[in-house]
Amino acid sequence: MIVNEYDGKCLDAADAGTVNGTNIWMYPNHDHAAQRWFVYTHPSGSGFMLAPSHASNLVMDAAGGATANGTNIQLWEVNSTDAQKFSIYKLTLDGRDYPKLKPSAPKAPTNIIYSQKTVSWTASPLQPPYDMRAYDVWIYSGYSAAGTPSYTGTNITGTSCTVNLNSGTYTAKIRAKNTRYAGLYTDATSTFTVAPEKEVLSFTKSNVTTDAIKLLRWQGMDAASTGEPRTRGYDPTQTSDTVGIRLNGAPMAYSTANLAKAKELFKGVKYESLTHSGAVSQQVTESGGVIKIADKLSISFGSSGGNITATVTALKPVAMRLTMADGSEFLIATPGDVNLDGSMDANDWTTIMRWTLQ
Repeated sequence: MIVNEYDGKCLDAADAGTVNGTNIWMYPNHDHAAQRWFVYTHPSGSGFMLAPSHASNLVMDAAGGATANGTNIQLWEVNSTDAQKFSIYKLTLDGRDYPKLKPSAPKAPTNIIYSQKTVSWTASPLQPPYDMRAYDVWIYSGYSAAGTPSYTGTNITGTSCTVNLNSGTYTAKIRAKNTRYAGLYTDATSTFTVAPEKEVLSFTKSNVTTDAIKLLRWQGMDAASTGEPRTRGYDPTQTSDTVGIRLNGAPMAYSTANLAKAKELFKGVKYESLTHSGAVSQQVTESGGVIKIADKLSISFGSSGGNITATVTALKPVAMRLTMADGSEFLIATPGDVNLDGSMDANDWTTIMRWTLQ
């Protein structure tokens, strides 16, 4: 190929034409035979003829044998005239010391960072006018850029790429390259650690939302006690409630492994007993597969539709806030913890709401 030092474009037979008069122009590299040229000695014994690889019966020709500025250069069948004779010179033919046009290798990328499934870096500055930048990226498992990469990205024109990686330690190799000159590149490496993704546990039920209050009767309370109307979610005969379990937004399928994970995640949920003086963290224990919170709530596990469920039971009077891993909050309350006679009235409801909003 014959490439212009200034803009990196290639000498090209327009539209890969194969007839007399086909124009010759400069065009971006697209690796076609119309951009590859054979160089022959002219029949006169001096100078050279240039023929495109795709149409070797034609050669480069000065249209009409003209000698004026602006004369078009075209393809024409061989006639061995001087209009088809070309000279090839070195830049130093006249003895002058011309500046070196070919740039040096690009500077290495810096500030290689992995965050939120994205690898980013600071751009390697261009060296105009003979420079065009792109980046190749390799991500290797471990502390060195060796072996088979976990990720490969080539000819990236920006300064970041999206990479989905499991937790672990990785080494990124970023190559800044000048796309106008093969072999002009500089590599930089950086090692980083991908932490395990946070597993978010949440409840799913129509009456258990991020701002909901769930009212339960504790075991042992007189079932005949006066209760708040059902429209507020309180059933004076109900001692427990069953909710679905979601992990990272999806139902947890029932299995031994998922059941163990659900229990561990529940132990990590923040439980607080609400009082007029503030919130106090409560002890969480497990016995026989049942989780208990300060002997006031028990959480047991079951299944429904092939997915894990949790049954929350009030063992004693309680007003308790649960803060899930995603930051959502729930309040589980029994009337006995906010009213001496076990009944619910407007003042009691206001008290619970005040606790919820703390």
